[in-house]
Amino acid sequence: MNTWPSSERGFTLVEVLVGLIILSIALLAAMRGIGAIANTQMAVSTRQAALWSADNWHIQMQLQQEWPDLGTTLIPCPQMQYQFICQRKVISTPNPLFRRVEIGVFLKGDSDLNSPQLAWLVQVIVRKNAGVL
Repeated sequence: MNTWPSSERGFTLVEVLVGLIILSIALLAAMRGIGAIANTQMAVSTRQAALWSADNWHIQMQLQQEWPDLGTTLIPCPQMQYQFICQRKVISTPNPLFRRVEIGVFLKGDSDLNSPQLAWLVQVIVRKNAGVL
């Protein structure tokens, strides 16, 4: 007949369950942290692509060397896998030889301009054929 010595020690079922609960809470917190990092990386990637779209439009205006008309223009400006809407506002300045151009980039959706602005680029354009510069 086998008898168990009374000096042997081990964990009780309650102690094992408490340990598993603590371990599961720690793992859930780690998974939540990894998810937050992934979301942040996705937001940074989206904003970088939006800034590239705004910069592309800025460079295109410089290469065309055109004097932009006052007002607001909307144009699709896709970048990588993202579908963006670029909004160009041309505003007059006190000096008639200068115009302020603001380029805002929004994620394309149901209400395009109600979504958060992902990038914003401002430039001042000088009238080239005015004979001053």
